[in-house]
Amino acid sequence: MLKSLKTFANNGRVSPIVAKIVGIAGVCIVGKASEEGTLEPMHKCRGERRSLEVLVEALETEGFRLGNTSYLRDFFKTNKVPVYLETSLSEIGIVEVE
Repeated sequence: MLKSLKTFANNGRVSPIVAKIVGIAGVCIVGKASEEGTLEPMHKCRGERRSLEVLVEALETEGFRLGNTSYLRDFFKTNKVPVYLETSLSEIGIVEVE
């Protein structure tokens, strides 16, 4: 999930004006790595909440089940899981809802 295109603008991959507009509008880009090693955008969302929801949906549709989720589990142990994501994250085995 990309919250900012600043690095892309600094590297000349995106126009600085586009990067600023995306930042001001609060657009987040959810993507995945392609076979060539580039970022392949999957969704564009406004706001962190919606982008996290789309990210969890993308994990489910891509077949992300258990596997190596230790980094996600550690993240959500130290950071509070947003209520709106608890059910989705528990369904794919990342967090346990009490």
